[in-house]
Amino acid sequence: MPDTFDAARAVRFEIERGSVHAYGDARVAIVPVEAFDAIASSTAADAVASSIGAAIGKRVASRVGDVRAATIEAVTTQLAGELAVAGYGALSLERWGRALVLVVEGAALPGAMLERVIASALSAATGNGVVACATLGRDATTARVLVASEGAADRARQWIASGVAWGDVLTRLHTDAQRGGES
Repeated sequence: MPDTFDAARAVRFEIERGSVHAYGDARVAIVPVEAFDAIASSTAADAVASSIGAAIGKRVASRVGDVRAATIEAVTTQLAGELAVAGYGALSLERWGRALVLVVEGAALPGAMLERVIASALSAATGNGVVACATLGRDATTARVLVASEGAADRARQWIASGVAWGDVLTRLHTDAQRGGES
């Protein structure tokens, strides 16, 4: 299991054939960021984001091997590398008690699409059918995405939509978990 991300082998340009290939020989395309803004408002947004995430997750799993046996840091390193070489942003991990928050600096994808890409990537990497994520907040430079159970992600989305600050959302989730609720 690699401790670092090998960017030199992550993408291969075949100029003479007019193609770009990601690790594992999957064909990919370079897309302007503005296209994601247009896609985000369409009915295809979820399918596009899920497809992008699943492809990323499969590449992560092919490098890491048994993702469930790997450390969260090892998986995060590979996921961060994949997002970076695709131009989607610089991903890092934050732990807030039991809460796992992925932070994306310079996120190129609109909020709901970023959330879906991360959830689909983690789902594909782990082989788990459903990985729930909730966007906790986003400003001009940073997006925070909670990785949690479906129930906790739903509660987080509701609280964020009602104006609760993301730090307070994490506190509420932690309090719920201490009381024996789902986290």
